[in-house]
Amino acid sequence: HQRMKNRILTKKFKFFISHHKEASGNFARLLKLHLMDNQKVHHHLSGRQVFLDSDGLSDLAALYDTVRCHTDTLLVLCTRSLFERPWCIGETTMAALHGIKRVGFVFEDFAIPDAHFISKFEHRIEDWSPLAEHGITLDAVKDMLAGFMSWPQVVVPSRIDDETVLQMVDFLFDKSIMMSYTSLFLEAPSTVSGELMGHGSKKKNNLDNSPDEVVGSCGFVGLDDVEAFSALLVIKRLLPPIVGKMQLNIVEIEGPLSPSTTAVVLVCSNGMFASSWILETLIAARDLGAVVVPVTIQSNFRFPTSNLESVLKEISINVDLSKVEVANLLREVFKSISIGINVQDSMDVLQGSVEQLRRRLEGEESTSRDFSQSGTLTLRKEANSNMNHWINDEEATAAKSSHSLPASVQSSAGNTNPFAEDVADTIYGSRKFVVDMTAGTTTTFTSFKDSVGIMRV
Repeated sequence: HQRMKNRILTKKFKFFISHHKEASGNFARLLKLHLMDNQKVHHHLSGRQVFLDSDGLSDLAALYDTVRCHTDTLLVLCTRSLFERPWCIGETTMAALHGIKRVGFVFEDFAIPDAHFISKFEHRIEDWSPLAEHGITLDAVKDMLAGFMSWPQVVVPSRIDDETVLQMVDFLFDKSIMMSYTSLFLEAPSTVSGELMGHGSKKKNNLDNSPDEVVGSCGFVGLDDVEAFSALLVIKRLLPPIVGKMQLNIVEIEGPLSPSTTAVVLVCSNGMFASSWILETLIAARDLGAVVVPVTIQSNFRFPTSNLESVLKEISINVDLSKVEVANLLREVFKSISIGINVQDSMDVLQGSVEQLRRRLEGEESTSRDFSQSGTLTLRKEANSNMNHWINDEEATAAKSSHSLPASVQSSAGNTNPFAEDVADTIYGSRKFVVDMTAGTTTTFTSFKDSVGIMRV
């Protein structure tokens, strides 16, 4: 009888991660992976789940019900604009109204709500209707904000690694933190490498391959701010420890590349070209003959094509190269087709993107825009389609200089010239092609080399 009663009282979600996606979405994904992929956590969860909206949100209207009825503890990622986001305010207030335990993860840019902030709060939200229709009043929100300092809190340092997140997870399972006001203060690691050894992780540290099968190493390189480095840690965590006979490792921030490096995964985020260390690392990779695979983690990331020299002008680089030579090196790196990985996607989509990176590192996909190799590419333009951008919204235009087809190009519709004003987007492997085609036709290129003149990637 008691066992049945406990089962009824057990809620579906041990934790619900409440966050502002733009500010802490990558960290939220990393935190969930640690919560779900740790032996100690797995024991405590007893089959329960961790809610992250990227994975489990199909109905916004049911979000507050999930907090109220199915959540044991709300983990609130406190970033600068958190309490200006209606849904985040609603989640935290709903938890307060129904006695749901709350733990604040306090980021560096977060300002603890004071009396002045709370007294003027009604002016910070333009539309109260999403809150009011669920019975959340202004007074309830103010009471929630006034009680913020009574929450157990984790102070998130400006730099993190896997060890840091593990300490946060251990804190969450210390029963005493729910008894009174408690805070966990973590120092930023003096060096950030992200390498995880032991501490109850379910992830294997023993290599599946024998050492004589490892012929090099692949270093992950990226900025060390919390969001960028969280994405880097997530991506590496979802890969096997050895890929393409290369041992995967995270290059220590401000540290050198290993002499055994044969590949570098460059995790690209805005601001990276202002980092002298990243530029020096890319130069070192070139000197080692290592392949560089760019991975973009932000949809708005852009390579500064037109003003690269001016971007580099203000940076001090400790290498014997001119800024023009560095700019040329960067352009060479970004001739490779970057892989877009958004760690805030659902796990199914995310794992598919990481698998694409694995194939690239294994050599199963070309990294180059040079289509001189032989092969067959089929492009299909669906009827009534009007796509004129890449799937990742990066602008691309169709090459319209030639109105005659190479001999190797055929059209299933029998047209001698299937190109028209419409633009079709087609995925071939990891590449996104854009070419003008008539709706409803299929064009097959039997040689990539011939196709270069009529389309641009």
